[in-house]
Amino acid sequence: MFGNKPGIPGYDQLTDIYRGTSDSSFLGVFTDRGEHLMVRMIGEPGTQVLKASTPPIGGFYKQSAPDRAPFPVLITRRIGRTTRFASLIHAYGKSPTVTAFRKGTEPGSYIVERGNEKDIVQADVGKSVYSIVREKDGMPIFAAGFNTSGLWRGKSLIFPPPDHGSFQCRWTGRMLTVTLDYGASGGGGSKAAPAFMFFAPEADSVSVNGVPRHYERVGAYVDIGGVFHSMTSSYIPYIKHQGRVILPDSLLFLGRKNSINATLADTTHTAKFKAAISLSPDWQERVQSQVSWWGGMVNLVAVNKGPVERRTFPSGYRKDASWIHGVESESASDFPSASRSFRFSIDVPNDAAPVSYNALVSHDRDTLRTTFVVRPPVTATMFLPNGKKETLSIDLTNLTPDSLTVSANLNTDHSWRPSGTPDRGHGRHPLAGQDRIPDMDVTLKPLETQRIDIPLRLAGYTIENQLYPVRLALKSGGYASEITHDFYVGVAHYAKTTPSLDGTWSGWNCAEPMLIDRPSQIGRLLFGNQTWHGEKDLSARIYAMYDRTYLYVGADVTDDSVVSHWDFPRMGYPWDTDCMEVVIDARDNSLQGHDPPTPGTYRHLCLPDYRETDFSSIAWQGSAAPYLLKPNLVPGGETHFHRTRDGYRMIVRLPLAGMPGVVAKPGYKVGFDVAINDNDGTSFRKNQHIWAGYDQNQSWWDLGSIGSLVFGPQ
Repeated sequence: MFGNKPGIPGYDQLTDIYRGTSDSSFLGVFTDRGEHLMVRMIGEPGTQVLKASTPPIGGFYKQSAPDRAPFPVLITRRIGRTTRFASLIHAYGKSPTVTAFRKGTEPGSYIVERGNEKDIVQADVGKSVYSIVREKDGMPIFAAGFNTSGLWRGKSLIFPPPDHGSFQCRWTGRMLTVTLDYGASGGGGSKAAPAFMFFAPEADSVSVNGVPRHYERVGAYVDIGGVFHSMTSSYIPYIKHQGRVILPDSLLFLGRKNSINATLADTTHTAKFKAAISLSPDWQERVQSQVSWWGGMVNLVAVNKGPVERRTFPSGYRKDASWIHGVESESASDFPSASRSFRFSIDVPNDAAPVSYNALVSHDRDTLRTTFVVRPPVTATMFLPNGKKETLSIDLTNLTPDSLTVSANLNTDHSWRPSGTPDRGHGRHPLAGQDRIPDMDVTLKPLETQRIDIPLRLAGYTIENQLYPVRLALKSGGYASEITHDFYVGVAHYAKTTPSLDGTWSGWNCAEPMLIDRPSQIGRLLFGNQTWHGEKDLSARIYAMYDRTYLYVGADVTDDSVVSHWDFPRMGYPWDTDCMEVVIDARDNSLQGHDPPTPGTYRHLCLPDYRETDFSSIAWQGSAAPYLLKPNLVPGGETHFHRTRDGYRMIVRLPLAGMPGVVAKPGYKVGFDVAINDNDGTSFRKNQHIWAGYDQNQSWWDLGSIGSLVFGPQ
């Protein structure tokens, strides 16, 4: 568990190790500058408890440790088929407020005591059930939960319906404040919104989601909604149906007029015949967070490049919400005794942000909390498919329940040519009229996805990062949009004679390299990057060749400080030295370009000191956390390394027989990327320079961001 024996310079060896076993509560306290962090845990029989210290080098995460000082660690583990730990983390100054943490009487329940307050926590991970009840001096003051069948305090504390979703409630004197998640249970128009019974013997007023609410009193309980059928008992009399409050989460489409129906309880029978929609006060912040959030592996914003496929028209999103905020319904058509039905007509503009909008729907004193989800009526995805020759594929998907007619116009970089047209050579040249791709009209059935294959080939070369974008304009009714897909494409030239492996480039076609020479190609590392000082610091020209037996990838690297030896364990991982990584996605099914990297994807690491890098799995784990799995190498791949005056040359020869699915014939392609790792004399790499991928250093997992390699003519 702790690696090699102590005494290896620079190795992350834990010291001061203590180990014991426990089946009850145990704790560890971490102290720094007068502040404390207490971790209380409850394990199961056979739980091992370990404590230790890291050495002054900075511990497991030595690259990010600002202070070269020992760090204490607390580790628990259990050998068995299943393991369960309950943890309580408590930060405090002089003294902790938590006095006890123990198991409750019910399975999966835990009790936390703090003076005269007590929290009873119930958790069933397998069924996704959670609840908490907080008591003060023996009386409930707060409760929350989701998917629960009821909360108990002697007798029942709260009775929810079986599909209620989540709730919170707070008892403050004679006021009961309740927050209900209508969206969690409003899966269809036939379902009523949540109705609850709460233990509240002293309550004389109830508010639900910030709005005063009518209720029925049943002994020591208050009944909200009056549709309590499923959990009657000897001390809770049957309550007859009092009406429904219905509004499911609603899907709205851009560029269309959308109809939404809502049924609200009529509590006052006034002459107000219309309902209205209002957004939450922070709607702009919520919208912005949804359109700008980027879900990277470590939730870091990709600052070097934009997304591979993005919307380019409309160029921005609408800043006002007048299309939904303040919209009133049509007059209610009928007035049953307990409810009224309202119909909203919402005209969503083409440039509204396609996100979720939290809203209130109100009529008199009855207010519903709901979510409007805005989506385009039709979406498109473009890709260069593996297993097909000279093809661009477009997947059009109708997201609506109606048939749609979609007009599509394709506008490509001038280096793309329809199959059968002549090459244009270097640079970009306008397409002749007869070479243009005609517009397309497609009829899509409700919720249908239809694939369109366009015969297209790369017939030119650009030095501008080997980037060849394709733009697709869509129009359907009042909806219009344009998306752009950035295709990074390199060419593997056919080798009529065997390319040399000695670094002289004899037999290689070096005329159209894939270039790594820009700051935008520096991947964002998990532990931060160091300053790049230009092309002499690190840059590369990447070449690719193929014959009937092998795919050859070569890198002519300029590097002002070559570190060719993997000094393990001082260097944690194999890629912490100067080296090259090659990624290939040869899948020809729906998994192409998607995660995770299933069979048919390869990440081949080329190290200067090793002809082959098919090490055991243990060698790939590194001497530092986190634990990483051995990548899928190309069987039989060989690396050849040669020093030069300005850096080095590295060539890898990959057997085609080891990559099933790769069709090494003219016009076919595979997903492809190359990265050069740069170490300038430290125990870890300073930067990783990636040809096409942009997702920090995780382009190996975000396979949608890698480029393509096209096999050239023979």
